[in-house]
Amino acid sequence: MSKLRCAVEIFVIFAVSWVVEFLYMGLFGVLKGTTLSIMEVSLSFDNAALNALILYTMSPKWRRRFIIWGIPIAVFGMRFVFPAFIVSIISGIDPVSTTRMAFNQPELYAHYLQQGKHMIEAFGGVFLTIIFVKWLYGHKENYWLTYIEKPFTKLGNLSNLAGLTILGIIFLIGVFQRELTIVMACIAGFIVYEAIDSLKGMLESNKIARNVQGVQSTNRNSSASDLGKFIYLEVLDSSLSFDGVIAAFAISQDIVLIVVGLGVGAFAIRTLTIFFVEQSTMELSFLENGAHWAIGFLGAYMLASMFVVIPDYLVSIVTMGVIVLAIISSLRKAKLKKEVEV
Repeated sequence: MSKLRCAVEIFVIFAVSWVVEFLYMGLFGVLKGTTLSIMEVSLSFDNAALNALILYTMSPKWRRRFIIWGIPIAVFGMRFVFPAFIVSIISGIDPVSTTRMAFNQPELYAHYLQQGKHMIEAFGGVFLTIIFVKWLYGHKENYWLTYIEKPFTKLGNLSNLAGLTILGIIFLIGVFQRELTIVMACIAGFIVYEAIDSLKGMLESNKIARNVQGVQSTNRNSSASDLGKFIYLEVLDSSLSFDGVIAAFAISQDIVLIVVGLGVGAFAIRTLTIFFVEQSTMELSFLENGAHWAIGFLGAYMLASMFVVIPDYLVSIVTMGVIVLAIISSLRKAKLKKEVEV
């Protein structure tokens, strides 16, 4: 994807949203909808680098499906259906009535959504933390923060240390939080990660086994493997998008405007992700390290937010700062390598 095509795709989706928002609520709707879209892009910009780590290993066909199929899931699934499901659980109201509440009583819906914040933080925090912990204990092709990463890699030789670390975190949350729903949300995050990781591992092992046996891997096997990664990306997106959904109600309480505004932002982020991958951004040797450290911080932030208030702007500064530093370190390494070769 060229820079021009990336810019055109993003402009077109913004233009379409402006037409929809104008027809729905006039210029005031365009203003609020655009504000929501910009907020979503600013909160989720670091997601592009995180998603690119997985997309880089997927086929071009599935990268495009990440845009085409993933957008309805991201917009209606993760930014409307999933929050509505949480509200339904907390309020004890059936899903149909919850949906009516979102349209007819947005203030009450936002109140229940805020009550469910800790459940989402528990689920998403554990999901993100286990991604980081498994990477930290695992073997790495490149070491960025050497004095931290190498010792943890050596510790990773101990059996099931990553799982024990996560279970220890869940235990401590249960001790201090003492709410069954929070602990269950933590366990759900652990189970969902392990289920998706097992699916990915099974599909990858099947593909490798066929290659070892001299059997040409079929498109079906490749698609199955990419499907596992696609599911992984969607769960990652749900873990990182909920804060934006809650923040959206501070800008507008109109659920249609929220879905359109956040949806445009989600589309822009996904288009940028494809652009980063196809422009060989992944050749930056320390980007994977930086992205995982950002995931680790986001996971820690979500878990800590159940106990203390942490400013959102601080989270954005730290996560983007880590990724930028990783990119700068990668560029310096590439420059030194060229100088040595010369």
